[in-house]
Amino acid sequence: MSGAAAGRLWNFEAGRRYMSFGTIASALSTACIGCVDAAPAGRVVSDSGGVTIVQSAAGAPVRILRADTTPVLTIGGATAEGAEVVHNVRWGALLEDGAVVVLDGNDEVRLFDAAGRHLRSFGGPGDGPGELRQPQRVWALADSLVVWQADNRLTVYPLDGSPPRVLTSSASRTPTTDRRAWLDGARVVLALSNRPPIIEGMAGEHPGDVHVQVDFTAVALDDGESSTVVSLPGAVERYLELRIGRFGQMNFYPLAMYGAAHGAGSPGRFYAGSARRPEVQVFDTTGSLVRVVRWDTATTAIGDEMAERFRASQVPAMRAVPLADSVPYFDELAADTEGRLWVRLFDARSAEVPQRWMIFDRDGRRSAVAYVPHDMEVLDVGLHHLLALGVDSRGAQALHVLRLVEERR
Repeated sequence: MSGAAAGRLWNFEAGRRYMSFGTIASALSTACIGCVDAAPAGRVVSDSGGVTIVQSAAGAPVRILRADTTPVLTIGGATAEGAEVVHNVRWGALLEDGAVVVLDGNDEVRLFDAAGRHLRSFGGPGDGPGELRQPQRVWALADSLVVWQADNRLTVYPLDGSPPRVLTSSASRTPTTDRRAWLDGARVVLALSNRPPIIEGMAGEHPGDVHVQVDFTAVALDDGESSTVVSLPGAVERYLELRIGRFGQMNFYPLAMYGAAHGAGSPGRFYAGSARRPEVQVFDTTGSLVRVVRWDTATTAIGDEMAERFRASQVPAMRAVPLADSVPYFDELAADTEGRLWVRLFDARSAEVPQRWMIFDRDGRRSAVAYVPHDMEVLDVGLHHLLALGVDSRGAQALHVLRLVEERR
């Protein structure tokens, strides 16, 4: 990784205004500076400082897609046997030929063909060469599988049967609590917490508030060297006491429904955004910011009814955690191999409401909205299918390949 890439850092304030370095201030100006494309209707494109800013208008016509609830392929479930039994699934990936890779609680990676037949397994519990200890994510490249472990080690398994390669990342900090990471083709990008020291009376809307930054740190697959791509605001935590029965504990707890920083990766690109702003930034493999994807939307305040419904869904001890003033704009990102960006919109109406994902094409234009069943966790997205994790009626986990069907209007 070049010295220029290693030294590049885009840094943003934890609030709603930018703190910027170099050309980033002008590049992310909210004004349309030097608009080069105002058509088709519903989209405005501007260019400033070499960064393309694409703004999608609310209400512009887009394609409507729905995930077919009849799976093309299912791996796992209560009737599965042998290597097809999965449990405590940590992640999964779709290959271009329809094959599926599964990382489950046995600390091993399993490869299935497009018909669901088990082909081979990789890893297994242990600390030896090629063995795994608390693996968190798996990705599929054209010639290999890449596994990231909780201790920031990367293991690369060649599909031709060659011995695996193990890389130890130079990233020294631990990942965020949900252990997120993404692959952009040449690098694995980790979300690392950058928590300021806890001191009494810290600045914030309330004494003791802590604004946690998330550093998206890229680890090169060739040598394990790391560099920060972008730093974005994560959770806001507040120091308070929660009581369970007669016992109480003082600790920092994140504000409920505040939102977090999210990322996604596709070949040659990394996407990052803070859920407190309706935009996602796009970086190339050198760490350069090349595009900002924005969309028009209204801010939704957290009213009494929404707050009461949310608290009713929590265990009693967590009902005292304060809520943010407004809901986040989104709560997940994904990307397919063609560079299409998926943004899941935050929805606090009901647990039964289908997930809504906005889809932006490679140029940053909003092109579709996809609806996915509420009880499915989307693990990977493709051009015409997605990979989702669900639980069947008998409580067994299963991975489903679901076809995306366009709704005719």
